[in-house]
Amino acid sequence: MRVGLARDTLSRRVAYALEDVPGSKGTRDFILLFDKWFDIVTCGVMNPIRSCNDERLIWLENQFRKYLLDWRNEVDTLHPGEEKRIIAKQTYDGLLFTTTNMVHLTKHLLQHGIEYVCLKTLTQDVLEAVFGNLRSNMRRNTNPDVAQVSYSVSAITQRKIIKKVKGGNTTFGKKNAWTHVCHDPLPKVAKKK
Repeated sequence: MRVGLARDTLSRRVAYALEDVPGSKGTRDFILLFDKWFDIVTCGVMNPIRSCNDERLIWLENQFRKYLLDWRNEVDTLHPGEEKRIIAKQTYDGLLFTTTNMVHLTKHLLQHGIEYVCLKTLTQDVLEAVFGNLRSNMRRNTNPDVAQVSYSVSAITQRKIIKKVKGGNTTFGKKNAWTHVCHDPLPKVAKKK
């Protein structure tokens, strides 16, 4: 998924550009809703969540989640069978699941002694990298047994090949320790006579 493109499309600038377009209020509200959601779930160290009563958590739980549930209910009730009136089921389920669990996880962490939570750090990039490496280690084996999976997990953790993911949904920069290529030539080995 190209998150940068989605982020640029669902931004305040686009919503404000639609202000003068007749009949665009619903689209504008939708864009502003997702812009606010993205701002919250990408909050970093400069603006972390420090309390279970943070207005951002309350908004995610009460307004954003309610918006999604009401939208689904409206489509099911007023337009049964017309799935094109709502975002794709996988996207809908993913947003609902992610939002609900992010709120619960943040509250749990704050209640158990964590000083603050930066939601930006809760990404799936590393998890995707782990499973990508497992698939790579398994080669064409589509039905590995426990020993094979155990060996692959052991190999991944012992070699520490899971680093920050280059080009993930929340990028950590252009350089990555496990994709860096050195272009220096290898030293020549003297031939044995």
